[in-house]
Amino acid sequence: MLLSLSFPNHALLASYQQALCRGWAGHEHDPDTASRMLAACRAAPEAYLLHFTHCPLPAPGIGVDADNSQSFLPHCRFWISNGEYCGELSLRWPLPGDNLPADCPGHLAWSVVPWQRGHGYACQAVRLLLPRIAHLGLPWLDTAMATSNVASWKTAENLGARRIFTFETGTEHGNVSAYLYRLTP
Repeated sequence: MLLSLSFPNHALLASYQQALCRGWAGHEHDPDTASRMLAACRAAPEAYLLHFTHCPLPAPGIGVDADNSQSFLPHCRFWISNGEYCGELSLRWPLPGDNLPADCPGHLAWSVVPWQRGHGYACQAVRLLLPRIAHLGLPWLDTAMATSNVASWKTAENLGARRIFTFETGTEHGNVSAYLYRLTP
């Protein structure tokens, strides 16, 4: 089956819940996160899905206040699927301009469930995303990952991204050494 990229949805919810049952929790590093996410998802599936889709890709200008200031950091999450839930791709973008807040390590983040790795799904998902976000006018997309995350930096390089620098993340990202890659769409 072909890989697809969609907003979190009911069609993949059971497969997503199976991933949570297996202890997978996406970008989170807290071992209890998967069980909390699963409980929330089972208790109120509609609200759970809405939580991830509350900020779908806007038309140009959405997210900017009347005085042209930014009221929040727009973001959305996509689920990667080959017929089953395979992982997710998160996108954050500033409006207006092209600078992210200092505590945001990049425009893009991806995570593939361990049992679906090795197929290039993260790279394919980013390639599927690029035409969908062209109207945002971002001159580049930054992505950051731990220096120990070989699969992610190989994905970034396979996409044609350049390594910009190495940095130490803050507490909110685990206090690890990380690479920042820049992709020009």
